[in-house]
Amino acid sequence: MFAPIAAIFIAVWFYQTAASSGQKPISWATAGIIVYFISAVFWTYFINPSIKDSAIHNQSAMLIFISRYAYIVFALACATGFKILMSKKVVLEESSSDENSLKNEEQ
Repeated sequence: MFAPIAAIFIAVWFYQTAASSGQKPISWATAGIIVYFISAVFWTYFINPSIKDSAIHNQSAMLIFISRYAYIVFALACATGFKILMSKKVVLEESSSDENSLKNEEQ
């Protein structure tokens, strides 16, 4: 239930950010969803089995909660990190293209 809501949130967030910055919104939204789902799959298949094993033997409510929902937080964090890195890359590319255009105008 929470995972699709988080994926929609990521798609809308990436779409709105790209649209306001003049980038391609569909490409950004797609990239955000892909990063979200790859991160979720990675957590589910590589990290979660050991947590589930501990939760089965320990019967801790916190471990059970983590085994059910932590992949959402992990995937959101990965998508947020991806967005921050890509936003910095776009800003750097725009600033370098602005500097190049200023140099060309001076010549």
